[in-house]
Amino acid sequence: MKYIINSLLISSIFAFSFQFAFAQDVEKTVVVSASGRGKSNEDAKREAFKSAIDQVISVLVSSESNTLINQALSEQLIATKNGVINSYTVLNESQLPDGSWSISLKALISVSKLNSFIESKGVTTVLNGGLFAWNIKQQLLKEQSEIKAVNEMADLLQKYMEVAFEYSIKNGDPKSVDEESKNWEIPIIVTATTNKNIDFCASYCINTLKALSLSPEEWKTYTSLNKAIFPVVIKYNNISNVFYLRKNSSISGLDKLFSKWEYYTRLFTVESGMDTLNSDDFTLENNIDHETSKTKVNILNDDIGNIQEEVNKYKTIEFLSAGEKAAIFSLQDKRALSQIEKITGYRVKSIDIEAKENNYNNKIFTVVEISAEFPGGWSSWARYLERNLNRDLPVEKKAPPGKYTVTVSFIVDKNGGISEVKAENDPGYGTAEEAVRVIKKGPSWKPATQNGRNVTSRISQMIMFMVSED
Repeated sequence: MKYIINSLLISSIFAFSFQFAFAQDVEKTVVVSASGRGKSNEDAKREAFKSAIDQVISVLVSSESNTLINQALSEQLIATKNGVINSYTVLNESQLPDGSWSISLKALISVSKLNSFIESKGVTTVLNGGLFAWNIKQQLLKEQSEIKAVNEMADLLQKYMEVAFEYSIKNGDPKSVDEESKNWEIPIIVTATTNKNIDFCASYCINTLKALSLSPEEWKTYTSLNKAIFPVVIKYNNISNVFYLRKNSSISGLDKLFSKWEYYTRLFTVESGMDTLNSDDFTLENNIDHETSKTKVNILNDDIGNIQEEVNKYKTIEFLSAGEKAAIFSLQDKRALSQIEKITGYRVKSIDIEAKENNYNNKIFTVVEISAEFPGGWSSWARYLERNLNRDLPVEKKAPPGKYTVTVSFIVDKNGGISEVKAENDPGYGTAEEAVRVIKKGPSWKPATQNGRNVTSRISQMIMFMVSED
């Protein structure tokens, strides 16, 4: 099976600049930085070449003709060795933890020969004429390539972030929580520590952004065109690496990876000998202090400007190094004495993403980051009650003056469906039955979210009836 990531990393360092002299006797060339991944080093290099050629083709060929140019064309170009790739330089190559290879390279491509090859297939190109439109299209290509490269990098690194932590566990002595000593609490601490996979993720991310970052020349061009630049700081090994990206969507691609940091650190369960505790039952302790005051700033392009004092204003992402504490989780395990007698000891166990997903799919949450709510929020909920709740029911049942509050609990599944509706109390006079009815009759709710994903939760909702004195 061939592993491929066709991500074109347009290297600003090498300025994806088309060296076009539009005279007939001058060969047109383009310098492109591209990356590829494959089962072997040669497979990865081949995919990088294909990626570079495909991107140049997308600029040369009009959108109407793009359907005529497919991967078979770039395959044929590489196979024929017809001089489309004049030369190349390897920027970075590494063997990934799964045994496959990733390579980034700089290729000097003959646009003239590539253009001739395409036109020999009966496809019209846009190489001749339209110089200003051509230059703008190059900029847009680099921006879209940057977004694509960052998102593909995030997708690749996600599976290594999922296995970037080791876990240790400590538990204290049981403590009685009632006078009869029937119920007890056992304190449990789980510590997540980074392993060598985090170093791989940090290095891969930094090398990728190096290839993408705007060069000094491009930075000046963007400034003159009044185009925004999006700096990002990657902290690793006490060095702040500053990169300059073209699109805010690229920053969003990085967020896609790093917003799930806590989710990655929670890939564990704790076995007691009688049952299994899920990591979502544990509380995250925010008491880990990573020293950053002595961080050195590494500016990729020194003549872009003095930003030593501005680094903290930029989007900042911090990678830990292998062996550092990433998170500490705590739980007071509440047990009856009869249960404690069956516990053989607590053991922490790493789980894979599939097991974690099963926990999310099967678990009914009672504590979540964002609670389920009626569609449209509480104002819509109030209007719904006003229109559908029979508030006069207690009066009709001859209830004395006063407030009658019913607490209704129910489950909102991850799709918003309502089930298991029941009244937790019954003030009488038909109020409990009416409160349950109005919940069951209503629309689906907006589901709760935990770690950025919809989950099933049990919630409670109070519904009040008033009987006034007349």
